[in-house]
Amino acid sequence: MTKTIRDVTTKHEAVIKELEHLRKRISNVEETIQLSGIALCIPSNWDQNCLNPARNCIKEWRAVVSFHGDSVAHHPSVDGSDQAVESMPEEKSCLHPSAECSKITALKVFGLLQLAMQCGPLSGSNAGYFKRCGGMAALRAHTFLIESVGGDVVQDLRFTENQHEAIRKWTVAAKKASEVNKPPSTSMLRLQKKAVAIKNSTRKN
Repeated sequence: MTKTIRDVTTKHEAVIKELEHLRKRISNVEETIQLSGIALCIPSNWDQNCLNPARNCIKEWRAVVSFHGDSVAHHPSVDGSDQAVESMPEEKSCLHPSAECSKITALKVFGLLQLAMQCGPLSGSNAGYFKRCGGMAALRAHTFLIESVGGDVVQDLRFTENQHEAIRKWTVAAKKASEVNKPPSTSMLRLQKKAVAIKNSTRKN
């Protein structure tokens, strides 16, 4: 079926709005994570207030790419007419891997993923450091990674090869730590106890 420039442009604008909504949603999740502070050291809090919202954002991005990635294109000289557009080169798609809006959103999504792997029980200077978080947190992280960023993330999530490799390393490290199943480090246990004490104090007040 022949598409018009108006049809293609309308669809392009709709996708741009979806991407803006997603990026705003990610920013809100990141702000919540940063404001949660020490409370996220408790694995259940980390799962509920960090991993779950991050998983939902990644899922939304995957759905947008899957649904629109090969079909949305815009014409650089739209004049509002109903001129027929028989075909559009893929590189003009706003979700083509080389398109700026695609790159910006993919980077935003990966940034949220990296934050999830570097807060709560995984707080530290490097993302995906599982040696002190304990087996329970490592298992939660591994499950999260498999469910959220398994498969071909370069194609499905527009991630780069370097980002793909980082995810692979996190997944391997999380699996190894969950299988070893050591308890959290002394410093992490102190943080968790402090978080529980703060939570209990807040409830009493």
